[in-house]
Amino acid sequence: MKAKEILQEYSRNLKRVAMLEYDLKCIDNQTLIKVTDYSQDHGGNGGGIEDKYWRRIEEKKMIELELSVLRPDIARVEKALDLIRTTHPQECDAMLLRHVRNKSNPAIEIALGISVNTITKKIRCAESELEMLYKSAA
Repeated sequence: MKAKEILQEYSRNLKRVAMLEYDLKCIDNQTLIKVTDYSQDHGGNGGGIEDKYWRRIEEKKMIELELSVLRPDIARVEKALDLIRTTHPQECDAMLLRHVRNKSNPAIEIALGISVNTITKKIRCAESELEMLYKSAA
């Protein structure tokens, strides 16, 4: 897998986790449903109180399951980025600005204070390090 693909997936996963965590928070902040009336007399189009409760529980479980799949992928990329940053801090920052923040060379030049030609070299260096870490871990 190429570094650009790894970081694009990482960026998508970060956004997805943020949205799922927000959804989970909204579900948790909803008014509590008390399941005290089990009679069949109060049915309607939306189902009974117990049905609403179990739908909420099922929705939470689905969100938590998806989070449990996404979080290890994010942690793996973050660990690889930490390892790269220990030896190549500017290279890692340039690569993140390019692939995660979608910044152009002039914007990266301003942010890091290095020339455009140097930016390209630093990004390539960080990309090769990331690809190497992924190949060795596979």
